[in-house]
Amino acid sequence: MGKLKLNPVKVPWKISASDEIALFQCENDRLEILLIADFFDSSKLGKLGIGSDFFDYVSIVQLRLIFETVLHFEYSRPQQKAFGLDSQKYDININPNTYDRSAFFQRWIDTQICPDPQMYQVENSDIKKALNIKNSSILHWILIGHDEIINIVSKNFTWEIVACLQ
Repeated sequence: MGKLKLNPVKVPWKISASDEIALFQCENDRLEILLIADFFDSSKLGKLGIGSDFFDYVSIVQLRLIFETVLHFEYSRPQQKAFGLDSQKYDININPNTYDRSAFFQRWIDTQICPDPQMYQVENSDIKKALNIKNSSILHWILIGHDEIINIVSKNFTWEIVACLQ
């Protein structure tokens, strides 16, 4: 199997790089994850004036991610020199301009979708293959936190803002 192809989930938020993802609640086949995220508040677009920068449009929020019909859940804290996804294993489908800070923020403003939310859908899932899941409605997600990686295979995913923290 080649590299796993990761597509960023299309959401207006980005998982915080400075907070851990450590709160989980699982009941039957439903999983809830609480995490901290930077949320782009598009309602501020017409209200802020000249001289505003990207962070005037961002709120720090607590999100609840909800996964239904969970078939696999894996939480790991890989011990490595530089934390992140192994480029030998993963191919992240992100616009190259994402690595230019100003282009990243401008794209987030223009589309109201975070270019790299640190949550991805895996196209060619190794976990689904290992579990012999052929149903295309079952999806594999990877979340990247401060120093943890979470893999979830489930039927669907939704999210909601639980609280504004700033």
